Amino acid sequence: MGESAKLTGYRIDTFADSLRLSLRWIVLNPPAPVDLHRFIHLYSETDGEFIIGNDGGVSSRSWWKGDLVVTWGEFELSAIPEGYYFNVGMYSYPDLTILDWHDAQGQSIGDVHKLGPFNIDKS
Repeated sequence: MGESAKLTGYRIDTFADSLRLSLRWIVLNPPAPVDLHRFIHLYSETDGEFIIGNDGGVSSRSWWKGDLVVTWGEFELSAIPEGYYFNVGMYSYPDLTILDWHDAQGQSIGDVHKLGPFNIDKS
């Protein structure tokens, strides 16, 4: 993603009344002097409807090359449709410029990364 960090993994955990998506990033180049925020947006797989977002700062001014950064977002289970997916990424703050993702050849492939679809059994 951009030249600052690369998403290297994710994990979904469910609890009694919530779901947590954890994201694992590796710092490629510290993004000085800019503050980055991560976003995790939840969508319905059925119709692509945006359900809810979870954004937050990631302390990017203290990153060093090679650092492992773990971020997460929690969502109430009652808000999650049976079929869902996440769009994730990072943006600079306060200008709200979304950072592009790049493929292995360094070509831009867009500004969000889709994780999913997933299904949740609410029974």
